[in-house]
Amino acid sequence: MLDTPLAELMESDEDRAHAEQLTREALAVPAMGRLGKVVAFVDGRLATQAGNLKAPDAVALARLLRAGADVPGVVRSMDDLPSVAHVVRWANAAELLTARATKIVAGLR
Repeated sequence: MLDTPLAELMESDEDRAHAEQLTREALAVPAMGRLGKVVAFVDGRLATQAGNLKAPDAVALARLLRAGADVPGVVRSMDDLPSVAHVVRWANAAELLTARATKIVAGLR
């Protein structure tokens, strides 16, 4: 991924305007907002040996993402919350998150 905003890579004013519009539209997509919340919440949290969120953090993330109604009475691992496990793994696959030693941190953006 590039650290330089797309618009700054464009040479003409017209191309810069299109790139800025594309960026605004991408940020308006609900999944992008959801991923942003996930990265902000998870960054710096302790990880399991497998690189997953610990159960209490997974529950807190479920509530943040308004999936709290899906939280069972006992949560032993992130996998007990499929919607949380899915979005965290999606963020990992997109390299928005990465596990380092005992923590999960934001990836390069």
